[in-house]
Amino acid sequence: MDMKWNIVAFNKKYEELKNQVSQAMETVENSLEITLDSSILQNLHVDTTQKVNIVFVGQYSAGKSSIIKMLTHDADIQIGAGITTQSYTPYEWQNLEIVDTPGIQTGLREDHDAITDQAIRKADLLVFVTTPGSMNPTLLHYFNKLAYDMGKADQMILVVNKMNSAGKSDVLYQDLQEILAQPYGTYPMKPLESFRPSFISARLYLDAQEEDDKEFYDEMYQKSGYEQFVKTLDDFARDKGLLGKLRTPVRQLEDVLDQLYQIVVSADQGQSENVEQELLQKVFTIEADYKKLNRFLEDELSAATTLIHQIGNDLANDYTAETTASDWETHVKKAGDKEKKIKEALNTSIQESCQNLNREIKEILQHISKNIVADHLPSTGTESADVARATLEGMQLLKHNSDSVLKGIGEFVYSNKTFFKGRAVQRFVTANSTKFNVALGALTQVVGKIYAEHQLQEAKEKRQAIRKAYQDEAETLSKAVHEGVLKPLKNGVNDKVSELKKKISLNQLKDKETKRMTENIASLTDECQKLMDSLD
Repeated sequence: MDMKWNIVAFNKKYEELKNQVSQAMETVENSLEITLDSSILQNLHVDTTQKVNIVFVGQYSAGKSSIIKMLTHDADIQIGAGITTQSYTPYEWQNLEIVDTPGIQTGLREDHDAITDQAIRKADLLVFVTTPGSMNPTLLHYFNKLAYDMGKADQMILVVNKMNSAGKSDVLYQDLQEILAQPYGTYPMKPLESFRPSFISARLYLDAQEEDDKEFYDEMYQKSGYEQFVKTLDDFARDKGLLGKLRTPVRQLEDVLDQLYQIVVSADQGQSENVEQELLQKVFTIEADYKKLNRFLEDELSAATTLIHQIGNDLANDYTAETTASDWETHVKKAGDKEKKIKEALNTSIQESCQNLNREIKEILQHISKNIVADHLPSTGTESADVARATLEGMQLLKHNSDSVLKGIGEFVYSNKTFFKGRAVQRFVTANSTKFNVALGALTQVVGKIYAEHQLQEAKEKRQAIRKAYQDEAETLSKAVHEGVLKPLKNGVNDKVSELKKKISLNQLKDKETKRMTENIASLTDECQKLMDSLD
């Protein structure tokens, strides 16, 4: 979906659907003479034009307020020692809503923890702020609780504030890698890189704004790590924020429609057979299980693509101007083994979960065919029930891509013989160092420096190409799963459930108004599904 082009059309369609659902609710209330639960109405009040909400969390005095002041240049933001933020405090930055919160689990005021917890639950994205050396067991437990227990891992980035220089310290980076790799429950631990770590000094940036000396300003600005952090945050919001913001209200509309459907059918007990009610409840169960499965597969895919990105980053980091062909072959093989395991695990997870749902669908269709006689009831044969077959065929791609991608990477890196030629030149210069020094004098040092810079630039370009290859592979995998799994599931389950909702016993309902309401709700549900598809 081209967000810049289609976002207006999406908002317009969503508002139309929301109004239609509201009208359907009024019709149900008037027809059945009931008052619907206010929580259903609350679900409708979702505005997709709201800004993506990014909440900053972390221990007190980590500099959350300073970072937000660095971003917004808001002079009213108070910063300093101790806890400065007392409440949920939103600010605007680049058409996003960024939120400051009190320190987490400060132990000083329970209301601060409650405010932060509420903000986290409402957040589209999280920025977890810490400082060098402060990721103690208590803070690590809270980080893991957010990432894994609350399922926020794919919506979080990690920021280390109060750094003395720009970029990441190798020692600190390695320490964090080891800390975040520690087991937490039974969860597979995500690598540090998946949290897009940034290493900054908001204080240096703010102090630089008061500096009149341009040389000092430039030095402080560079050391603050501001530019890289802003790019990371902007990319993070673009990659993760908008799609989540758009999908959430559509799912809420679907939930409201599901509840409406159940209310209407349940109110028709005097006009429908009990067995029909039982079967309709089974259909609702199928639909709910499918939604859980779809979300589960989305999470599994997200985790797999993140790990593939990490493999590419690690492999690129293994390649330097000093890497030998033998070492490189070993690195490539290890990367291939890791990628293969990730894809095999994803494929197994998809097969098992789809087959379980497929068996459930077959059972319900067979049960329906034995208990209900309807002229337009869908077939109960394997063709209509087997939603897993097309899925598994689509996933064959997972079994073969790894080798070809790695082969391509290996060929790219070593097809250019400049690397080996450079080694030969280096050996030649070393063997004839005396002659070169006598003949060229100081020029030898200049040539040597140029040569070294050339080697470094060549290695840098190849590392970039390696990362790009794995990014492309992750994107290919994502497309394969969406085309080969998620869409067939939607066609095989959602369409079938929608058809069953319309046809199971609806022709036998004596109340035409009930039938009309039910068909309208089913039609609106289909429209919600189409709108969700437009985001793929």
